[in-house]
Amino acid sequence: MHRPTLRFLATLPLAAALVLSPTMSTSAFAAGKSTGTAASANGKAKAAASKAKGSAKAPAGNTKRKPDPVRFTVVGKLGTVDATANTATVAVTSGMKDLKRKTVVLTVTGTAKIVLNDVVVPLASLPAGARVTAVGTRSGDALTASKLIATTS
Repeated sequence: MHRPTLRFLATLPLAAALVLSPTMSTSAFAAGKSTGTAASANGKAKAAASKAKGSAKAPAGNTKRKPDPVRFTVVGKLGTVDATANTATVAVTSGMKDLKRKTVVLTVTGTAKIVLNDVVVPLASLPAGARVTAVGTRSGDALTASKLIATTS
């Protein structure tokens, strides 16, 4: 035999491995299971059993979960401010779709950043009628503001 034939013979095991590797890597081959009708019947039985488990009713009691907080932003005209209750009323002109053209009451956190004309101020310093942008979280109907930015003309 001459050298080209030896090179060809040396590449045969590599070629065979590449051709057979997809077949040998299937889960049925690796587990040593048959792929005939007995295996598919067993799979159908397992699927039916898991479906029956999933259809069991939930236990009685309060199964309702509180909704996760969602970020919100509203822009509008500031109405009243209650510094003792940490609330502010805003007539919303833009922001979240379902809040537009409504008057909402915001609960302002104790750590909220409150800015009036580029100066940090306490909540009680915000004047009624100022244009305000509020950012915070919403959980159900409760709006909690973590940032209020107000401007006056």
